Amino acid sequence: MGGLRGLAFAELTKAVITRLKASAYTSSYSIYGYVPDSASFPYIVVSTISGVKSISFDSRSAEYEDNIVTIHVYSSYRGDKEATQMMEDCNQAISSSTLSVTGYRIAMQEMESAVLFVDDTDSTNLIRHGVIEWRFHMATT
Repeated sequence: MGGLRGLAFAELTKAVITRLKASAYTSSYSIYGYVPDSASFPYIVVSTISGVKSISFDSRSAEYEDNIVTIHVYSSYRGDKEATQMMEDCNQAISSSTLSVTGYRIAMQEMESAVLFVDDTDSTNLIRHGVIEWRFHMATT
């Protein structure tokens, strides 16, 4: 019996952040894996990864899993214009080519969902918060 394989979370997070920082679409934004106290708007956060073993892609030669990466965009711009543009920029950056993840081959990547809402916790400073989920069907190499 073989040993347990680790999850792709760390490598996938690193690959998504690297892509966003390198892309002409998103390189002008601050991009984080966590939000430092010194962060100023607008910025992007890559976080909240979930994954499951994929039965639909099982084979004898590789193990597959589905992972969902959540990308958050934050804007203090009045209105939705900046936040929606940031969301579009993130999607353009990720969809521009297949992501390269160390130790894995991406069989398919697709934008799963997107939503924009207003964080009105502080009524004097409304924050636009966009949430984009990307699904990655991944195989071990």
